[in-house]
Amino acid sequence: MCSKWKRGLRKQGGPHDGFSNMMRTKIVNNATLYATLEIDTFEKRIKKMLFGFLLKELIIYTLIDKGREFALRIEYMQKRLRDKYNTRDDKVEVLENRWDQLMASITS
Repeated sequence: MCSKWKRGLRKQGGPHDGFSNMMRTKIVNNATLYATLEIDTFEKRIKKMLFGFLLKELIIYTLIDKGREFALRIEYMQKRLRDKYNTRDDKVEVLENRWDQLMASITS
């Protein structure tokens, strides 16, 4: 709109349709301001939409990551407990064998 207005002014050599140069400047400035505001609101809408989407994705990936980490910790604890009980069973077996040896040496 502004460029057409300027071309018309150049062709005719003066203000278009009786508007003064000051009025033309106000109209051009307002049109530029309006276009800038429209771009800003468009960018804000896009940012808002992307922020919502990315926030949801971030939350989902964070939950997935925390869930994996939790599962790994649980597996680690289970393995340690299993190893602990196996070690205790092995120690009890050694003590039983030693006890049997002592009893056999006493009775013989």
